[in-house]
Amino acid sequence: MNKKLSLFYVLLAQALLFCACSSDSDFEEKQPSFHVVKTTADMSHTGGKGTIELDTEGVKATSNESWLKTVVNGKAIELTFEPNDSYNSRTATVTLKHADDEQTVSFIQMGIISEVDVYDHTYPYTGGEKSFLWKTDQPFEIQGMQEWISYEVKGDSIVFNIEGISELDSGRKCEMHITSGKYYSKTVTFTQDEAPLSYQMLLGNYTLEYKKWKGIAVETIDVSFVEKEKDKSITMKGLDFDITVLYKADLPGIAIKSQPVSNDIWLAAWQGGYNGGGLWPNSKFGLVSQWNKDKRNIELTMIPDGVTDSSWTDSEGNLVIVHAFILWTNSGEYKAEKTSRLVDLKFIKKAE
Repeated sequence: MNKKLSLFYVLLAQALLFCACSSDSDFEEKQPSFHVVKTTADMSHTGGKGTIELDTEGVKATSNESWLKTVVNGKAIELTFEPNDSYNSRTATVTLKHADDEQTVSFIQMGIISEVDVYDHTYPYTGGEKSFLWKTDQPFEIQGMQEWISYEVKGDSIVFNIEGISELDSGRKCEMHITSGKYYSKTVTFTQDEAPLSYQMLLGNYTLEYKKWKGIAVETIDVSFVEKEKDKSITMKGLDFDITVLYKADLPGIAIKSQPVSNDIWLAAWQGGYNGGGLWPNSKFGLVSQWNKDKRNIELTMIPDGVTDSSWTDSEGNLVIVHAFILWTNSGEYKAEKTSRLVDLKFIKKAE
């Protein structure tokens, strides 16, 4: 029994001695020999600079990529980023070593950012400007740009400016080929609309060509268009009676409808030799103009407006399409001093 107790006390004493000899530091986590205090990087795809700040001198730094250069300067690692000529981003890692400790810091450099979007556009005859997305610093080229177009890069936009044209000028187009960087290549068309054939342009003096029946000789008479209701209607003077002419901006041009010109006289819709000589004093029928597209030398050829009526047919049973007018009274054709018959009308504006 005494032997067993003696052995117990020996083991206990050894255990106490082990505990007494062990330091508290043997159970603490080992601290690194240096710390990264701060990392900065001012860079883009064009390159840049950066710094890794440390709390200890003597740290060695190496980069795993040739485009990221490192220089140790005391407690700082100075970084130099070379330009990234790719459209893809890339990553480099800097390894820091001091004594037996090692840490890594990674950097991502973005690739070329090039967001460009120029597209077809139509400008009014007055000109103006239009902005397009132009978020790029890549070299670019614009081929085919005409002298009436200019541009300016403003921030993330490219602004094209178009000069105005005269109300009398025709519209115009310019096809341009635009390239930017390696990948953007596009052909765009800028169109400048001409001024519309305005109400004001139609006012003035005209030579009216007409016939008295289909297929016979052309005759002429001087007439004038004067303002009646601005942008809506015109009074045609020069015949035996004034005739109301409608301004049609949608054509653009004019329309003339069958209409009363006095209490008992009508400008009646008439076949005028187009499969007959029937007439109908009815304001639903008329003619519209076909413009020659030349605002400096306006010509308006009057053609059927297409209005028909199922109760009015020609000698062959076809619906009558009105081509002419005739002055008509209850007692028959009006005996005009100038003309009562207007077939195949054409208005030719005189130079002012």
